[in-house]
Amino acid sequence: MNIDAGALAGFAKALTDEAAAIGKLNPGLGDALTALPGTDWQSTCQSAKTSVDNALQRISDRVTTLADSVDHAGKVITMTDDQFAADLDKVGMHA
Repeated sequence: MNIDAGALAGFAKALTDEAAAIGKLNPGLGDALTALPGTDWQSTCQSAKTSVDNALQRISDRVTTLADSVDHAGKVITMTDDQFAADLDKVGMHA
């Protein structure tokens, strides 16, 4: 099986970058807090803002976890491939 460890590392970095971007998203709800003075809008809008902010953070965390898994898999594959080559060298066979 041929696996491009560099491609896996690049994919993991892209996922990490996307996770960071998701975590920094601003849905704009904070700007709307004072849009309707004298109503319950501020409380409702704050609750919505908190929910959306938390959801975005959870999505970011999940993408980060995926990126970490992809990165780890690439490192394990590289180590395994290197170890296999070293084992072949020990018995006089070259990979």
